[in-house]
Amino acid sequence: MTRRGCLARTLGGLLALLLLLLAWLFLAPRPRDWDWQYHDAVAAQGSWDSPYPATVRLEVAPQDALADVPLAVRVTGLRPRQRVGLRAWTVDKDGRRWETSGIWQADAAGAVDLSRDRPLRAPFTEPDPSALLTAMRPVSPAAHPLFLAPTDRLPAYRVHIRAEAGGRVLAEMAITRRHVARGVSCTEVREGDLVGVYCLPPGDSPFPAVLVLGGSEGDIPRIWPAWWASHGVAALGLAYFGVEPLPPNLVHIPLERFLRAVDWLRDRPAVDAERVFVWGVSRGSEAALLTAAYHPGVAGVIAVSPSSVVWSGLDFSQGPRSAWTYRGRPLPFLTTALSLDYLRMGLGIPVALRDEFERGLRKATEEVFIPVERVRGPVLLIAGTDDRLWPSDVFVRQMEERLAARGFSHPVRTVVVEAAGHAFSPFLEPPVRVVPPLVLGGNREANLHLAREGTAAMLDWAAALFGP
Repeated sequence: MTRRGCLARTLGGLLALLLLLLAWLFLAPRPRDWDWQYHDAVAAQGSWDSPYPATVRLEVAPQDALADVPLAVRVTGLRPRQRVGLRAWTVDKDGRRWETSGIWQADAAGAVDLSRDRPLRAPFTEPDPSALLTAMRPVSPAAHPLFLAPTDRLPAYRVHIRAEAGGRVLAEMAITRRHVARGVSCTEVREGDLVGVYCLPPGDSPFPAVLVLGGSEGDIPRIWPAWWASHGVAALGLAYFGVEPLPPNLVHIPLERFLRAVDWLRDRPAVDAERVFVWGVSRGSEAALLTAAYHPGVAGVIAVSPSSVVWSGLDFSQGPRSAWTYRGRPLPFLTTALSLDYLRMGLGIPVALRDEFERGLRKATEEVFIPVERVRGPVLLIAGTDDRLWPSDVFVRQMEERLAARGFSHPVRTVVVEAAGHAFSPFLEPPVRVVPPLVLGGNREANLHLAREGTAAMLDWAAALFGP
């Protein structure tokens, strides 16, 4: 290669790097998409009332409970109108400290009740004792933190709560939060292409049962099966890609695998075969709705942040292909167009793909819609209006209209929360807004509202269908 050719190649490389840099600068989402900076409200208080009585008492309940149980927090023994700081912290799965703090003012009796009193200064504004858990932030700087409690192989984790003022600790205690209720047993399942985890509640069987299907993260879903079992429902959390010996990517996954999983559940000695339903979130909602439509033994379906249509898989190495097959044939599907969002994803910048899916949805024909009217039981659909990954609220409305137009005879319930995003946890812990490279949407208050409304609706739905 000539010197001129080498120079042109070098300049071309530099130009490409410059374009990538410009793309990073101009296409990156605003900092609000991951504003997780911790502000120590207690340390920032300039001056404190003094003296503080030696009789200050901190009351926190429950002291040991499932992590979806709300807190009650009171401070007593203060002087009337005296200010007090409250600090809560824990350590996550990666050893990172998460913390929140705020300042409250006592009433005329020298008491603070977080269920009654608004904070003077805190990362939240309404009376809410559980905000000491949900408003935690990582103390060390983190761009896109995701709170993962250290419960993979442990039954519980500890949260420390302290009342303090002017650098002095007035009272403190630690509480235990559990992702799995006492008595729940979870065992690994490896039977051919059925790979997952099977969780059983304590107590007398037979139990109602649920097939749990996670989303585009792949692997075995573990949180939701344990949560269902903690509330009296046997659960099989099934992987369908992303773990050996299953395919590495979400593409051409046979629906027969989910139908066999339903049969597997119905054959368990501890399960009532007439009370088996399917639960799915995000891409798993497609599989859940299709499974409930195709299997005559499914008693109902719950779809969280769902889709009303079949979409392409996540492997584009051979062009767009359906995510699902049935009897060896790919199901008809929609796909999204290539855009700058995919360049941003390639640069590691979190993106919101809702607009891409909405544009793709305009091309929908009847054959790509999931035949939800074929479900032989009640349907529960849950979504937020600020779902930034895809328009799940639009999908919910489409399914409502489809079921009504076809005279669906079973109960249909929808929970659509204004300003909430794509994902929620059943537990009172810091909510998720960004999971790189995806922006999930919503704000803290709306996402927590979705979590409360969604989990309550699921338990009510199951109780109405199967009994308490």
